[in-house]
Amino acid sequence: MSAIVNPLYIVSIAFIKCSILFQYITIFVAFTKSEYLYWAPRALIVTNVLFYVSCTFITLFLYRPTTRPSPSELNMKNRGALAIAVINALTDLVIVALPQRAVWKLQMPIRKKIAVSAAFLLGVL
Repeated sequence: MSAIVNPLYIVSIAFIKCSILFQYITIFVAFTKSEYLYWAPRALIVTNVLFYVSCTFITLFLYRPTTRPSPSELNMKNRGALAIAVINALTDLVIVALPQRAVWKLQMPIRKKIAVSAAFLLGVL
């Protein structure tokens, strides 16, 4: 079952992250002439696509259903899962933090800046 679910989960996470980054490009690049908001989402999209394609292949070939895996195979699978989880969490934090600088440069009252920033930070939950 996990041989089917894991690749589907990885592909869906890749699409979700890319859609968020495309939304950042649509919202911020047209209104702010900021270089980092032009290049950073594009670089993250390329990085995420490459990472999640490799993760898909790793889970397809590494997590073959076996009758009884050896302890070294279990250790290798656990290390791979931990590495994927750490990189996934780091990219989540970068995606959440990306628009904060642009939000705090907006010309609006501080309360509205806090509200807009909090809306973007809901992704942390």
